[in-house]
Amino acid sequence: MKIAVVNRSTRVSDADAAKMASAWGIQSARDVAPAWGAAVGLFTFRKPGEVQPGEIVQVITDTPADPGVLGEHSVGADGQPDSEVCAGVVLDNGGTVLGDSFGMDHPATADYSVSSVGGHEAIELPGDAFVNTWWQGPMTAHGCLYAAELCDPVQDTFYEIDGVRVPNFILPAWSNPWHTPDMGPVDFLDVLKGRPFTKTPGGYFVIRDDAGNCTQVFGETVPGWMRELKRQSPRFASRIRAASTTKAGA
Repeated sequence: MKIAVVNRSTRVSDADAAKMASAWGIQSARDVAPAWGAAVGLFTFRKPGEVQPGEIVQVITDTPADPGVLGEHSVGADGQPDSEVCAGVVLDNGGTVLGDSFGMDHPATADYSVSSVGGHEAIELPGDAFVNTWWQGPMTAHGCLYAAELCDPVQDTFYEIDGVRVPNFILPAWSNPWHTPDMGPVDFLDVLKGRPFTKTPGGYFVIRDDAGNCTQVFGETVPGWMRELKRQSPRFASRIRAASTTKAGA
């Protein structure tokens, strides 16, 4: 999947946007694709108007095109995947552009950056491009079908690539109901300690019941401003629209 990172933000420099694109590409090739047995996401920084045919656009903006967007991957009116990262929302809520430097040995928690939010969407865009895949897991009061989102359950944990903060992500074992902790990690940084269908205190997931009703389940430390954004999110609306016609998938 070829992804063009386009910077339309006045609060993020082109140089920093290019650093993000490079870090996301390294993470995809080195960490995500091997873990998932998936194709590598090829990220290229492009100036507006320079996007090439066949490239999916991930745009960095100051203000969201739709209410409720922090970062999202969705399906456009043309039926093709796209992605948006709202730098203004991140920065206005205490975040930074690239994140503080801390290194792989000391992963950070809860401090969001434009790079980590964008990296979150960069992983999830190829992971479930059409926002319609569900995994069958443990039954809850809200149902037993879990949205296939590779970063949401661990969205408050990060690491660093070339001075750029990037997000943690779940592994295929996360969606295996028969997985046990002694079988290995279910996320890249192993913060969930091998427990499938779980989340960090700052993580969340969407669960669907057999009638197609979708519920967002938040960890106890997800900040109020983020909860409200996610409730308004067009991606959540896309999940609801797809729920009644989509079967669970891997």
